Amino acid sequence: MVQIINNKNNKNMTKFLIFLFCGLLSVTGCSVKQEQDNGSASLIASGTTGALTWELSEDGTLTISGKGVIPDYRNVSTDKPWTVMPWYDRSDEITSVIIGNDVSNIGYEAFFNCSNLTKVVFGNSVDSIGNGAFARCNSLTAIDIPGSVTKIGAGAFGESGLTTVIIPNSVTFIADHAFADCSSLTSVSIASSVDSIGAGAFRCNSLKEIVNYRKIPQNLNMGEYPGAGPHHPGGGTLDPFNFVDKTNCILWVPDGSVNAYRAAEGWKDFSKMGVIGDPASITTVNVNQSGTTGALTWELCSDGTLTISGKGEMPNFSRIGNRPPPWDYLENSILKVVIEDDVTRIGTQAFSSYSNVTAVSIGSSVTSIGTAAFAGCTSLSSVTIPKTVSEIENRAFTACSGLVEINVDVNNSAYCSKDGVVYSKDEKTLVQYPGGKTETYFDVPASVTHIGVSAFASCSNLTSLTVGNSVTSIGEWAVFNCESLASLTVGNLVTCIGQRAFENCYSLSSVTIPEGVTTLDGFVFLSCRGLTSVSISSSVATIGMGAFSSCSSLTEIINHRNAPQELTLDSKTFFDVNKAVCVLLVPAGAVEAYRAAEGWKDFENIKEIQ
Repeated sequence: MVQIINNKNNKNMTKFLIFLFCGLLSVTGCSVKQEQDNGSASLIASGTTGALTWELSEDGTLTISGKGVIPDYRNVSTDKPWTVMPWYDRSDEITSVIIGNDVSNIGYEAFFNCSNLTKVVFGNSVDSIGNGAFARCNSLTAIDIPGSVTKIGAGAFGESGLTTVIIPNSVTFIADHAFADCSSLTSVSIASSVDSIGAGAFRCNSLKEIVNYRKIPQNLNMGEYPGAGPHHPGGGTLDPFNFVDKTNCILWVPDGSVNAYRAAEGWKDFSKMGVIGDPASITTVNVNQSGTTGALTWELCSDGTLTISGKGEMPNFSRIGNRPPPWDYLENSILKVVIEDDVTRIGTQAFSSYSNVTAVSIGSSVTSIGTAAFAGCTSLSSVTIPKTVSEIENRAFTACSGLVEINVDVNNSAYCSKDGVVYSKDEKTLVQYPGGKTETYFDVPASVTHIGVSAFASCSNLTSLTVGNSVTSIGEWAVFNCESLASLTVGNLVTCIGQRAFENCYSLSSVTIPEGVTTLDGFVFLSCRGLTSVSISSSVATIGMGAFSSCSSLTEIINHRNAPQELTLDSKTFFDVNKAVCVLLVPAGAVEAYRAAEGWKDFENIKEIQ
């Protein structure tokens, strides 16, 4: 292919040869900058895509022209090699796309992840928008879909920045996940021509209104909830409007069609319906939301009670990943959680950060409570653990700022509780100190030898903590984010302090690491910005990465070890500590060793301990 840019009547031979060379070198374009003569922005790249040509201007405009289709890219069948779109390397530079009038189809993932794309102009011949064509274009807030389009492919606009969508009266089919996870999408208008809507097509948790012009309710395709399958045995039913708050999202339908929608599968789950153009016509019907999760069923009643029933385990979930629980879109409406008998496990992150939950009832068959299952349930004040529970995983009740007591059934063989604090049955491990306890100080009982992971995390009322001489280890995140903790005493039998154990304890001003501790794990005092003085015993042989990082107020470090602990160049152990101000005190005769040691030599003022 040879590409020549007209240069009016005066053709520059040098420029011609450059264009010729680039054309022969690659059919996917030439990145040599080309000056156009018609006063428009300069071309920075060009090439072909199937039978079409493309040009990218310096102003970020990508123009597709010619007659035919934009081929499928990336998302092709597994028996073929993946091929990225020819403008892939320039995708961050694309701010607008112009599709020519003779382009009939936009292929799979043609503009996938063009994160700076803000505008698309479609030609009047586009019939189909392919799977993932504009997925993850998170700067694309508006789109004008032309009246020539009949099909919108799977995930075509998934995870984009769209705020409003109008489906024209030519589209007949909206595929699975077409607009899924468009977190800013608040309004959707669906033309009467649409007769089928795919599973998860509008799985958008910010959707406030749906205007549906079809008199007869469309068929809503159902699918598997994300995460279902052999590797993630959770899942459940996925309808086109999963994650939509159907209690508050208004469904507008044609005059005379409300009753039909009230009876139609999927549509009947919307509580509020009204006639298009008549705000006074809105009627509200209390509708219980329900579904499945693994082998279990769930139902949210109008009084805010979420009931999990059935026989077996609840799956694990990830609220910050792609496997949130199926009731997640109803988070703000959930006030009480009831786990019925025969449910044997509460899944990871099942109710994490549900701030409106005030009560939890755990059935008599539950044996395991998953990691962070109720973490961040700030309105929860009391929980009772039945006798059947043999495992409470890490952070199950962390950051529950209103939780004042956790009571364990006296017949439980694995755990016990005293004054609302959970311990192992032998009382050797402190498992969970409730985050909402009003006491400002706590002395760890003499029976305890281990402080569990996140045991005191986010206990905002705690100002003083004494870890007695019986304790030998302090777990990861044990006292994380206790912002009011000003006094800390650690007994002399502790040998290991886990990573991030005291991170974000902003009120600590001084810390003494006692003789006996051999290991300070990574980030153990990270961001203790009120910390001014640290004393490290001679027994400490290992100091982990970032242990005192962002302790910006440190003015004194007393290190009693003769031989400097090994700090790697990239360990950032004392990152953001002012080494010109902070004094490092070391044993007599050890000054020169510290001045030569990696990480320690950066301190400008190294002196002997007096």
